[in-house]
Amino acid sequence: MSKQPNSNPLYRRFRVCKVAQSAALCFSVFMMLSAHAGGNTQMPEPDEQTEQEDIFADDGEMTFDFDEPQAKASPSLLGELSANSRITLKHELSYKTAKPKGLVNNRSSAQFELSQHVFDHYFVRIDTKLNAYWANDHIGQSEGNELTFDNITREAFVQLSFDTIAMQLGFQNLIWGESDGGAVTDVVSPRNFREIFFIPLEEARIGQFMFKLDHFSEVGDWSLFYVPQPKFNQYAEFGTAYYLPIADDTSAIVHADNLSGDDEYGVRWRDRVGRGEIKVMAASVLNNDKSIMFDQQSGQFIALKQRNNMLGSAFNFVYADLLFRGEFAYKTDLRFNTSQMQLLQNDVIDSAIMVETSLPGNDTLSFELVNSHIRDWSADNISAPRNSQSLILSWNSFYFNDDLQINWLSIWAEPWASWVNSIRSNFKVDDHWTLSLDLHALSVKDNRSSLTPYKDQKQIAIRAQYQF
Repeated sequence: MSKQPNSNPLYRRFRVCKVAQSAALCFSVFMMLSAHAGGNTQMPEPDEQTEQEDIFADDGEMTFDFDEPQAKASPSLLGELSANSRITLKHELSYKTAKPKGLVNNRSSAQFELSQHVFDHYFVRIDTKLNAYWANDHIGQSEGNELTFDNITREAFVQLSFDTIAMQLGFQNLIWGESDGGAVTDVVSPRNFREIFFIPLEEARIGQFMFKLDHFSEVGDWSLFYVPQPKFNQYAEFGTAYYLPIADDTSAIVHADNLSGDDEYGVRWRDRVGRGEIKVMAASVLNNDKSIMFDQQSGQFIALKQRNNMLGSAFNFVYADLLFRGEFAYKTDLRFNTSQMQLLQNDVIDSAIMVETSLPGNDTLSFELVNSHIRDWSADNISAPRNSQSLILSWNSFYFNDDLQINWLSIWAEPWASWVNSIRSNFKVDDHWTLSLDLHALSVKDNRSSLTPYKDQKQIAIRAQYQF
């Protein structure tokens, strides 16, 4: 006779796994908003926009001006490559201030970025990073080595543009929507949650091999994408500081190849309206988290790929000194767990509204409200409540001719209450050196919160960065 879920030694593990997966949305809020305190210089893009146009640009997206020819930067290819590339060297230390106290991160990294026009119609983008984890870094400890290495390539693609068409092929990140506080229509690119919300936004997105086509017309801009083999969210590995240890954890998940097609595809249309912009998008994607269920016949846990369809819209507009942004998405066939680790299937309606204002001294203040509603919700659903909300406050402040930037981020989540607070600061010493100090604190009011396993993760982090 097969084991029942609550007698299987892996049952607690996958209850925790679902907690970690549902925590991903909250982690996304933290990473996306904390990017305001990034302090990094920007790489040159194909045709940079004016300051006024940047209000309407999607983060991480490139836009193009096809009316003006690209100027030749230098007759020397080596000189041109040097001018359009950047190397970032960084060392980071972080210390956990809640019991058990101790050093968590001790790591170094070298990042190479290139944004290079080639001939008249081609553009090459590369963003790759080598990480080195020292022996007393929690990842280094899990590997048992004096020095552990890994490499992350977020972007490596070639773009061909002519007339009103731009095509990109290679490893890319696709960012949709307007919300900084939730993955409402931003459903394509998976993320790295191995270190929950302590991973910087620019490192959290996982690059995927995809084809992207943009067409710029008089009736709006059209964008299509195709991902032949999608990737999935990554979570903490055994032996690391954020892995949730389970006694007698000896079995393995069976990863089922349950879909006839794994590809993802979608389309987005957008157009300017006065001092604003509207977008409409539709996509068929694999959920960035696999669904885990208990198979009573085999007595095993099975991880299933799940296909979702999404229809969404977004807007932004400027009124006086206020920027308003919002988005809405209807998602079909999302799956949730019951207490017996069986699967429920429900449609979900996600929405977000945000207002941002400028303050004296280039400071900015923003408020955002995010809501997720599960249609036909039942009490058997242990993964998420019928309605969940997040209220996000972000304040960016600048000092010493903008060389010092401080960001305060506060996130309150209901109904399974939790409160996340962080302060991130960056001081630009000169054109090459930047020093950073971060403070993070959590408060969990309800043990059903997805952040409950991480409530003791209060940390202070310092970084030194050199760019050239």
